[in-house]
Amino acid sequence: MPPAHPLLVTYAVVWNEEGDVDFAGSLELVADCIVLSGTAAEARESHRRLPIAELTDAHLGRLTRRRGGHDKGLLLVGSDGGRVEIASLDGVGALHELAEQLEAQRGKAASQIRRGADGEADPSNETLWT
Repeated sequence: MPPAHPLLVTYAVVWNEEGDVDFAGSLELVADCIVLSGTAAEARESHRRLPIAELTDAHLGRLTRRRGGHDKGLLLVGSDGGRVEIASLDGVGALHELAEQLEAQRGKAASQIRRGADGEADPSNETLWT
């Protein structure tokens, strides 16, 4: 019997929506959506589904404030203008992997990456789509 979610990818993350409280938990990338599940201070729980088709922007960049000890993260903007900032507890490499997975889900052939002065990808300026 095939697995229920053959494209399931999970990351340990800290996220924030619209500058509200930070949540720590997991991000699961399933066929057509991002699922965020976790808790915040005082055991406040959150379970959020973000349909990938409803994202209007996604890019790696500087967070508005440090999350989980990180100042770089994945910034997502929904069609309603809502903004979600995600920092990976697995490190910056996991963010790049997640960005590639998102891009593949969106059917993009190649990301639109602005390069730094040294010719390397500059994670503070990567744009996946707009």
